[in-house]
Amino acid sequence: RHISGEGIQAVWEMLSLKYSPPLTLNGASALSQLADVWDTGDTFTGETCGLGFLFLYNLLCGSMRVSMIPNRFSLSHSYSAQQITRNDSHRYAMLLVQLMNDNSKRSLMGSCINILIRNRHVCVRMPRFKDTRKMRQSTIFNGWVDENEPKSSIAELFTKLVPALQQLKQQRSALRFPPQPPYAEIEPKPTTITFFRQGAIKGSRIGVKIPQDETLRAVEAKQRLRVSLHDTSRDISHVSPVLHKEVIDLAKCVKFKLGNSTKILPIHIDELAGFKAVAEAAMIDDKLLVISFTAEWCGACKVVKPLLRQFSMRLKSLAIFALIDIDEDNGIAQQFKVSKIPTIVLLSGGSKPEHEKGRIEGGGSGVGKELMKLIYLNSSQEDMKYAGLKSSVPYHTSTGSLEVSAGELHDLALTPLAKLNHFTILATRTERGLLPVVSKIDAFCNLQNHKSASTAVAKSMLDRLQKDIALYAQSENEKREGYIKGFSEDSLDLFFVHGKNETMTSSKKELQSLLSKLNLIRDEDLQWMKVMIPFLRHVSNYVGLETSCSDATATNLNKKSDSNERTIFILKKICGRVPNISIEFLFGATLSTNRSADINALNPYLEKEGTLELMVRLVNVSMLRSNRIGHTNRCIGMTIQLLNLVDLSLAMGIDSLEKRKEASITMNAKIVQASTSLAGGLLSQRHFMEDMNKRAFTEGNEATPNSHVESTECISYDPRFLLFEFIWNILLRKKQVEIVNSFRHHLGQGRSKIKQMIMGAGKTFVVAPLLALCLADGNSLVLSLVPKALLEMNRVIMRETFASIITKRIHTLNFDRSSVVTKSMIQNIENAKNNRGVIVATP
Repeated sequence: RHISGEGIQAVWEMLSLKYSPPLTLNGASALSQLADVWDTGDTFTGETCGLGFLFLYNLLCGSMRVSMIPNRFSLSHSYSAQQITRNDSHRYAMLLVQLMNDNSKRSLMGSCINILIRNRHVCVRMPRFKDTRKMRQSTIFNGWVDENEPKSSIAELFTKLVPALQQLKQQRSALRFPPQPPYAEIEPKPTTITFFRQGAIKGSRIGVKIPQDETLRAVEAKQRLRVSLHDTSRDISHVSPVLHKEVIDLAKCVKFKLGNSTKILPIHIDELAGFKAVAEAAMIDDKLLVISFTAEWCGACKVVKPLLRQFSMRLKSLAIFALIDIDEDNGIAQQFKVSKIPTIVLLSGGSKPEHEKGRIEGGGSGVGKELMKLIYLNSSQEDMKYAGLKSSVPYHTSTGSLEVSAGELHDLALTPLAKLNHFTILATRTERGLLPVVSKIDAFCNLQNHKSASTAVAKSMLDRLQKDIALYAQSENEKREGYIKGFSEDSLDLFFVHGKNETMTSSKKELQSLLSKLNLIRDEDLQWMKVMIPFLRHVSNYVGLETSCSDATATNLNKKSDSNERTIFILKKICGRVPNISIEFLFGATLSTNRSADINALNPYLEKEGTLELMVRLVNVSMLRSNRIGHTNRCIGMTIQLLNLVDLSLAMGIDSLEKRKEASITMNAKIVQASTSLAGGLLSQRHFMEDMNKRAFTEGNEATPNSHVESTECISYDPRFLLFEFIWNILLRKKQVEIVNSFRHHLGQGRSKIKQMIMGAGKTFVVAPLLALCLADGNSLVLSLVPKALLEMNRVIMRETFASIITKRIHTLNFDRSSVVTKSMIQNIENAKNNRGVIVATP
């Protein structure tokens, strides 16, 4: 290429731009162009989409028009519609520049575009771009000339544009540029506001003139309440069981209907009219009516009640469940000749004894199976299939729909899928029929006799390798690894080698049973979250106009004053002066050392004593259940994958021994690997929770002085680990928890710590963000140093972690030996430390 110019002229003579403008930029077409640039990325040269410098320049100069909302009309005084034409090209260009990949690089084209964006008033004075080429059908515009193109449109444009901008720059105040750092500090907000009024006070009883500019009053500027946490430094918390009665009582107090509980949970009937109404509703909906005759003093009835609650949740499309207390039933039990309790009666088509289809008398462990059999016999196959009832009895029959017992809480917190552990087997290599890993390699013995191995360094290295091999062999031989029942190496050999198809068929049935119970556990957790999230949002924001349930002894005057204050508070919430408590704020409040004050600051009228403590328990259980939903989904995927491998093996139709051995080479290894992965998922545990069974504990700021909470069943844990699991929908590995705790322990003692992790161990996605969550407490500066190639990925992961529930600003520090330390840089670093932010930088 022949370059005739020098300096800045040589720059534009080397340019080669691609320009392919769209035919129209109205509405959807303009948005589609933005989406293309966003997805693929473009530069000022237009090498990807052809929407580079020339396209931006024509937009800024007005040569191309953009109308984001083209069909807009306004009514004139004569009530005739006139179309409003508006050019959004300048705003469109501003947005498009932000999507350019090289918008932060210093270049001739970038400088020209940035000046025109900041100085819209000079765009109309800039020279227009004209295509003076011979071959105008080409989308390539070159800055140089040759035999084929004696003229260059690019060169002609910059020959006029650059001198015009240089001339404007020399003129005073002709162009606006951003100020140079260091920037001036923002003035602090005033603590008081002074109001002035001129003339007489309008509406005053005494017509006294007030001097001009006289101060009438100084009003304190009360800042609006902000949704913020005191800190995120709580390092220990507790979660204890939740009783069904606690949740129901709180729902009644705050006037919340728990998922249409009158229909989902067993309906309590205490009069004959109510019984007839429920029977009529069942007959209209073509459902069965299941009635349980109970009594408060009956011990067996208390065992049956949770079971009926589970059935009412699962079988609501087939039957309506009701409870009748025989001491208050007004003769209903006598009408059905109930002689013992509990007695379960199934009705169909009416409310009279002749509509009875069966009954179960007395309690016992077999009530669930008998009731399921009774419902099955009186329901059609289509209804049963619609209800998704492949299992005989609801899986969790020990707890209610809103109740979390001590045993269930223990499983939920420590081993989420402990109920399914009977599908797995833990065994060593020897127990699985595999050869043990050898602890000694003969090749190293031969190396010791080599002449190069006679030095002290070589001997030390060989000894260390031998010890490492022996240690690894011991660890592998003693390790008990899990696998799914029926998928051991011996069982697979019976199918692939000996041709016994019944072993694989039996194992498939076990897998299908496992899949059905996994779906059942997931559906239970989904139902809990569906009910609990709206409930928690309602309870945290509820403000009753009447006095709280626990303030019955208050005087009438105090009640009236309290009611007025509650009314004013509600009006403030409506107009936005007091923010609503979001469910994300409740999740984040579990990390605050002063969460009671944080929540009460946004709603000081929480109903009923102990509401806050119950809310925190429900929030913790909700996070555990939500996390189990994700973990269960992963196990369901692994189960389906293993089932597909089993179906593929059974469909091979292998008859000869040779073909079976050939298939076993590939399929056997795949099935074993899938079985081991699934067993690992079912046996997964949390390694940061501790069972504080029958221990007394005092929890931080939640308890009053000298008040110890005695708990027979509770789990102690670090809430930051649980919230991190909830944010990323994962289960932390044991090694990850140990590494984070090791770093925290050494830093707490003022010592350094270095840890090397292999690729894929979670140092970027887990360890670094979790350490930032624990260490960025407002007193320490957290600096994450990563290689330049990983800077953007690390920054994105940090921002995704701290973008919703726990918000932290992620700063990027550009610093090297030639950087000048300024006052603004120091202030930014101090602000990052004080505001619990994280700084990301490269070495």
